[in-house]
Amino acid sequence: MIYAPACRPFAVILSCSDSRVPPDVLFDQGIGDLFVIRVAGNVATADALGSIEYAVDHLDAKLIVVTGHRRCGAVQAVFCPRPGPHNGIWQRGRTFPTWRRWSPRISAAGLA
Repeated sequence: MIYAPACRPFAVILSCSDSRVPPDVLFDQGIGDLFVIRVAGNVATADALGSIEYAVDHLDAKLIVVTGHRRCGAVQAVFCPRPGPHNGIWQRGRTFPTWRRWSPRISAAGLA
């Protein structure tokens, strides 16, 4: 297994968890060069923000990049939920309130 001797990333990348969008490959970087945070819909949750703070404060990352991509399934699921057992998660308020706050802005920007 290949690994970096130390974790000294120069950049923090907040990216979607979609496996078709691998930041290390997109930016042609090696192991240990990027501190990658992958979240479905690349939402800056409290956990993601804490990870960004850690990378900047403790690993001395100098650059923060937030990426996105077209036809994100996580974003589409919020705007066009399909019936099924997964809808209960949104209804219990675990994630949906965040999207509810942002959805008017996303729609106004023509991103959804």
